[in-house]
Amino acid sequence: MISTVEQLKLDYDGGKFNSFNEYMTSPGVALHCVEDAITFSVFHEGLHLGTISSLRKAIAQEG
Repeated sequence: MISTVEQLKLDYDGGKFNSFNEYMTSPGVALHCVEDAITFSVFHEGLHLGTISSLRKAIAQEG
């Protein structure tokens, strides 16, 4: 995950997202700019991490 963040920073600083197209996510969150997309991505990954943590805890309790 660290290398992904580092690459994102390089791409952002290099101007690769200057032509960002507005996007509506399936939960209905409008991403108006690349900064919105980055923020949403962090939130989205947090949801995945929470689900993984819950599954690990449930599996550990069964053992």
